[in-house]
Amino acid sequence: MNRLQELAAEFQRRVIVDLLAGERGHGHNVHVLRHCLAEFGQDVSAGDVIGHANWLAEAELVEIVHRGPPMVLRIAERGTHVAAGRFQVDGVADRPTN
Repeated sequence: MNRLQELAAEFQRRVIVDLLAGERGHGHNVHVLRHCLAEFGQDVSAGDVIGHANWLAEAELVEIVHRGPPMVLRIAERGTHVAAGRFQVDGVADRPTN
């Protein structure tokens, strides 16, 4: 993966974390997240969103509440701290999207 692709992936993960943090207690499915990413100029496949979801779950930033189809994610406590800017995680852009 080249540096531009890495930066795009970090930004996409940040968008996902921020979107889920705005929906406390509720989840979003992969298709909704994919549509939201497109609103941020990120044309990604459902497979890419699933890959980000798995990465974010491994980093304990989100919880996968339903494997799907469609996969459904919810923000984890650690993810709310990242969204609020309390700490940073390598692999997630540190600049908020809102």
